[in-house]
Amino acid sequence: MKALRVGIIGCGGRGWAHASGYKAAGDRVILAACADIHKPAAQRFKDNFGFKKIYTDYHEMLEKEKLDVVSMCLWPKLHCQAVLDIASAAYAPQLINAEKPMAPTYGEALKMYNACEKRGIKMTFCHQRRYGASWSTAKKLLDEGVIGKLTRMEMNTSNLFDWGTHWFDMMNFFNDDIQASWVLGNIGCAADTSVFGARVETAGLSYIKWPNDVTGLMTTGNGTSTPYEIRLIGTEGMMDIWHGRVKIFAQGKDWEDVDLKGVRGDDTVLHILASLDWVQNGIESKTCSKHALAATELIFATYESSRLHQRVMLPLKKVKDSPFLSMLKTGELVCPDWPTFVSDDEEAEGFKLFYNGKDTKGLKMNAPRAWTSKGGLLSATKEGAFVWLDKEIGDFELRFERRLDNRAEVDVVFWANPEKGPETGLQIVNADDRMEPVSPETSGALREIKAPLSNIGAGSGWQWVHVRCEKGKLTVTANGKVVQECMLADYPKAAKHKQKGAIGFLLRKNAVDLKSILINEL
Repeated sequence: MKALRVGIIGCGGRGWAHASGYKAAGDRVILAACADIHKPAAQRFKDNFGFKKIYTDYHEMLEKEKLDVVSMCLWPKLHCQAVLDIASAAYAPQLINAEKPMAPTYGEALKMYNACEKRGIKMTFCHQRRYGASWSTAKKLLDEGVIGKLTRMEMNTSNLFDWGTHWFDMMNFFNDDIQASWVLGNIGCAADTSVFGARVETAGLSYIKWPNDVTGLMTTGNGTSTPYEIRLIGTEGMMDIWHGRVKIFAQGKDWEDVDLKGVRGDDTVLHILASLDWVQNGIESKTCSKHALAATELIFATYESSRLHQRVMLPLKKVKDSPFLSMLKTGELVCPDWPTFVSDDEEAEGFKLFYNGKDTKGLKMNAPRAWTSKGGLLSATKEGAFVWLDKEIGDFELRFERRLDNRAEVDVVFWANPEKGPETGLQIVNADDRMEPVSPETSGALREIKAPLSNIGAGSGWQWVHVRCEKGKLTVTANGKVVQECMLADYPKAAKHKQKGAIGFLLRKNAVDLKSILINEL
């Protein structure tokens, strides 16, 4: 069997998960190359897994490496273009293993699917639950008739898009991947919430009917709570399913736990190995793009039902946008501004608003509209954009929430001379890098001076950061964890620095949103 040359685009957390799968494949593959716009991430990835080459431009990797398999592990908004680039490469791979969800709009999902079908490229999406111990065991028991004939599925999760794509896929999986007949749904958006850069609703409901009279109910939102993640209801019992646990309630018996010992492990590793079987042994992957598109159809059909206020028949034919995003744009769905205020306790401590949540009054910028205010968020998209409070400050406390775009980087700048630029100040790194081991350039570092105790970690949503600098002691806390602590006097560059000046934010890469920014002059 000829070994397949593998390349990975995106060396973040999901890239690591895919690479673990290829590593487990042994001599079935050659770990040829990896690509990431953040070169240190690619280098660390190469060193850990043994890839032969690294690139900071995946186009160059596709052109030079003649890859048989490409894993695409980027944020959702980058999926469509990346898959189209891979599929149109001069030497197109036999297989693309892509991360979910498929794309922010249904039209993009269709483009990706059709491009690969046209060129004969096999494509999977990482709905890896199909291979997980809990889910695969539940499917086996369901097929054996342990709870009789399936009649209804109930599922609960955080949102319809990022996590919901898994649960919609599970609905299809448990119901033998039958094409659903119709969807009735509704969504609400009470806050500007995103996961890996993709906007998601804050509450949703989707009711689905299949032609075999099975129904499915999905509820989402932080306020929803059930004693299970997935419940399957049959004519002779019920089955509740969680990560790592399955319970059965059959007629005439109490709830019983199912023994999962001996069921094969890591979901994503099994997903990757199965995708290689598709190429090398002709066994179609359970996570093929045909199944992924069916789950994606249910997401956007639910959004469309909310837009039309009526049941939507399937297959979905006319929708190419994301009805959710379109409703936000037109104002049919209104997302309220983030509230910006100082609590009584914070006011008693001495905190005041750095940013008032309405406009940029009281703030200075190094270029007109370098930072913008909208919906209670202070945002920037241009590299080098600097915003600062229009006054000199010495010892201080700064509290804020930040949301970073893919590979974004924003510094907290303090004690700067704004007339000479933000580089005159001391800087604390906030970056979507997740890099370990840490260095004076990784997230949480006092830039070029002192590495953090540990990386802040990016996550894909809102992160709390608290900076305190008092009597020469700097402390940075992120999400309740101290990630930086040092005496400035111990480091020559910091010790010599003027201990008074402007405090603000400098965008170095991509885009960032900030909210709830409070300042306390100690």
